[in-house]
Formats: sequence, C-alpha cells, structure tokens
Amino acid sequence: MKALFVVTLSPRDMQTKGGVARNIHIPRALMADLWMYVAVERQTRILNDSATELFLTKEGRRYKTRSVWKLYSENMGAGLHVYPHLLRHTYATHTLAAVSKIMNVGNALLYVRDRLGHSSIKTTEVYLHYKDDIAVAVSEQYQAELSRLA
Repeated sequence: MKALFVVTLSPRDMQTKGGVARNIHIPRALMADLWMYVAVERQTRILNDSATELFLTKEGRRYKTRSVWKLYSENMGAGLHVYPHLLRHTYATHTLAAVSKIMNVGNALLYVRDRLGHSSIKTTEVYLHYKDDIAVAVSEQYQAELSRLA
C-alpha cells in the first residue's frame, strides 16, 4: 500500500512558482481527509456545479487569499504572523530533516530542491541550517555532479 500519493500541480490548472509543473507527495492520511471533505463537506457547501475551487466557505464561495491566511493564523499560528513563505520554509526544513534519515544528505537536498522548484542546489542549501555538522563541501560536490550531468 502506498504511503504517499504523487499529485502533479500544473500551471495549466493553477498558479505555480515560475509557471513550472511539479509533483507533490501527499500522505495517505491527508489524502483520505481531502477525499472525505470533497465527498461530504464540500458537497454541502457548493452553490453551483461551476465551482472549481477545492475549498469553499460555508456560504459556498471561494476563499479569498487574505481570508485563508487570517484563518490559518487564528487557528494554527499560535500568535505568530503566518505567511506563505514561512510555511514553505517550514515544509522544506522538516522534509529535509526527515528525508536525510533515509537517504544521504545530498540526495535529500536534491529531493527538496525538486519539490520547491529551485534551479540550483545552492538555493536549497539554506535549509541545511538545522544540521550544523553538514559541510558546505557536500552541497558543492552535488552541484558539481549535477552540472556535469546536465
């Protein structure tokens, strides 16, 4: 049984960073929750069949971006100012830590780089801050290897 579902985010269907399609991995439990929401909760909220947004307000309208961040800050932010890039940074840091446990750091960096859509491993290196014992030379070695393969 799969632990993760691979979902492709396409710029044809939504706004993506740099207009580039990318794959995200969604844990089985979260996918089950999303399917339950779509099958039950969203169906009670939908006003008309033309709604394409996944999440709808109780009134059946699409959420405005500002409203989503306000709701998130009120319910999950614990008094912090929460914004999209903070969540992106948190995702990258935790994913790098978790993936580093099952593969070498260089491959973990490549994995996170691909999830974030970075063109250079150097950009992804910022997420190494949690592991002070990792030498910059490791990342440079992988960047050199990538450049050689490209």
